[in-house]
Amino acid sequence: MSYPSLYPSANQFVGIDIGNVGALGPQWAYAGTPGNDLRPNTVSVIGENDGGTYPNNIPKLQIGLPQKAAPDIIITGHDALSSAGGDVIKPINGGMFRVCYYIASRIAGSAGSWSLGLEWNDGVSQAAVINSVSAATANLESDGCRTVYNVSGNTIGYSVVHTGTVGSPTFDLHMTVERLN
Repeated sequence: MSYPSLYPSANQFVGIDIGNVGALGPQWAYAGTPGNDLRPNTVSVIGENDGGTYPNNIPKLQIGLPQKAAPDIIITGHDALSSAGGDVIKPINGGMFRVCYYIASRIAGSAGSWSLGLEWNDGVSQAAVINSVSAATANLESDGCRTVYNVSGNTIGYSVVHTGTVGSPTFDLHMTVERLN
């Protein structure tokens, strides 16, 4: 197999989208030996937006991880008439992801709670309630992060379920997903 070559020089490549190149990602080979007089090429700020993997054999590679992996989930003023949820990302290739969230009860009801659930697949379908806040207290918030391994082609999803809510409470949710490797 022939690899693209990066020659020792004063060049710097910035903003490269490596695209979907399979499980190994694109691999690069240096030609020549970098010395004190020759600065090797550097590749930085790789834009990767489809779940591909990164080259792992470029000296001094700056890949900018963790990197945002999906659009943020932002829900404001959601009420207890229905639950909320859906898919956050379905990466082409598996890897480690960090899901961070901020959930807040905005308008209080007289009872109940909001439970934030997360679903992923590490070879086995997984689901966990990762946090909950009282729906009976206005402006009560909770936040945190959960790291998950997700295999290729499977979604990372979320759900917010209300339990025992009385009255008309509402919640806000802000969630972001970062790829860690």
